[in-house]
Amino acid sequence: NNRYVIRCVFEPQDALKHFIESHIPRCRERGLPDGGAAIGVINDDVLVGGIYYHDYDPESGVLEMSSASTDKRWLTRSTLYTLFNYPFNELGCQMVAARHSAKDKALARIFKAYGFHQVTIPRLFGRDEDGIISTLTDDAWRANGFHK
Repeated sequence: NNRYVIRCVFEPQDALKHFIESHIPRCRERGLPDGGAAIGVINDDVLVGGIYYHDYDPESGVLEMSSASTDKRWLTRSTLYTLFNYPFNELGCQMVAARHSAKDKALARIFKAYGFHQVTIPRLFGRDEDGIISTLTDDAWRANGFHK
């Protein structure tokens, strides 16, 4: 099948969270924080990616996100819009933040292209692994040109 049809799903939350946790090495044992919200991305009824929003700080309007996928094609323009519509338009956040390994060059490249600001933090993931904190403001999201 050469057709690739993506759609986002919002249930069941536990299964979506588990999928994301199981594909992030540092989260396999300890998991992600409870109380968040997940959006899954499916293709041909198979879950291929997802994003989990957690650690919401309503006073500052900041939400942290963790994501994972098994298919590089999961981030279509319409999927990206749906994934970021939730924090920016539904919750009214002014910024979304993500932490990821500096070793994940592909993810850093995707985030940068989408408009995230990135700061490398030495040893963020341990003595031998630097991390990157990537942040996307609502202004940068609206101006990025991906959903025009």
